[in-house]
This record gives sequence, C-alpha cells and structure tokens, in this order.
Amino acid sequence: MNRSPLRFKRTACLFYTGVMLLTSVLPMQTRAGSTPFWAALDPSLQNLLHIPMMAGFVFLFHRSLPSHVALRRGSRLLALGVAVALGIFMEGLQLGVPGRYPSWGDITLNLLGAVLGAFLLLTVPQKSSVEPKMQTWRH
Repeated sequence: MNRSPLRFKRTACLFYTGVMLLTSVLPMQTRAGSTPFWAALDPSLQNLLHIPMMAGFVFLFHRSLPSHVALRRGSRLLALGVAVALGIFMEGLQLGVPGRYPSWGDITLNLLGAVLGAFLLLTVPQKSSVEPKMQTWRH
C-alpha cells in the first residue's frame, strides 16, 4: 500500500496547525507600544476568521486519519473534539502574549468553525485507500 498520500495529508495538517498556533500567539503590540502590521486587520474580521480557520483544521485533521479510522462513525466526533481542545489551548496560550487575551467569544467562534468543518465532512465523501483483497481460488 502506498503511504505517501497519507503522509502528505498529515504533513499538511501539521503545517496548518503550526500556522494556527503561530498566528494565535503573535503579539498585537510591540514593546514600544506600536501596532504591528498584522494587527491592522479589523478586530471583528480577526474574530470571524476563527470560523474558517477551525473548519479547515477539522477537515484536514479528519483527512489525515488512516482510512480504517476515518471511515468509522465516531471519526468526525474525534476531529471535532481535537479541534475544540486545540481552540481552548490556543486561547490559553494568549495569556502571556502582549496585547492578546483569551475570550469566551473566540472559543465560541472556534467551536462554531469546528462544527461547520464536521458538517463539511458529511458533504465531501471520504475515499477509502484500503486496497481490495485479492480473491484466491483453491482447486
């Protein structure tokens, strides 16, 4: 069985997760008190970006699971649970970042995005990468 598509999916999911973690801990003000260029985005839009960000994570995480796990009934709940835990963790990381603070609103938007991603999984069929077994004939 060729494992390179699964390896690519896992790498993509890890990269995406790293970018999410990085963007959640970028300071919103410098030590000199000035605002960095990435903080110039309207705060309402920054908050709304939690939804597609977390929906994308759920989708990528689920697709990075081996097919014998991803095709099971509870796999979407697994992806949803990991996304919720990651969203809470990212909000907690912001406690020590200048100009950032965790909020229940962000956690709610993360949850909404995770649920949206889980519903998205229902609309896009999962392909099975399990190869059919060869039938042997006995004489």
